[in-house]
Amino acid sequence: MARISPEELYRQIAAGEEPLIVDLRHPLDFLAAPRTLPRALRMTPAQIGARWKELAGEREIVVYCTCPNEETAVKVAKQLRDLGVERVHPLAGGLAGWERLGFPMEERFGDNGEPLVMIRAS
Repeated sequence: MARISPEELYRQIAAGEEPLIVDLRHPLDFLAAPRTLPRALRMTPAQIGARWKELAGEREIVVYCTCPNEETAVKVAKQLRDLGVERVHPLAGGLAGWERLGFPMEERFGDNGEPLVMIRAS
């Protein structure tokens, strides 16, 4: 499945495009590292079947995880395509690939996972 590179996603965001970014990490993984890509929607893979209509539309969708080879993101992207969502791509390298390049992150805390502050990865 065609992936989008962190550089391409960053260029889209910097150019004012608004892809829908979905953080697929398990809640325990998020508790250990409460940060996301900017404006990311948090959704577990198990929620995709019930919430996929939130993702349907004209925007490009980028899904990411922390699995080796983007395994979860690829599975979810395929699931969304099977449901009729066309413009969906896993993020190459996942969260680690984005952070490794020092691109902006949102740090989130609390039960609602609302953005608290924008940070730069180190």
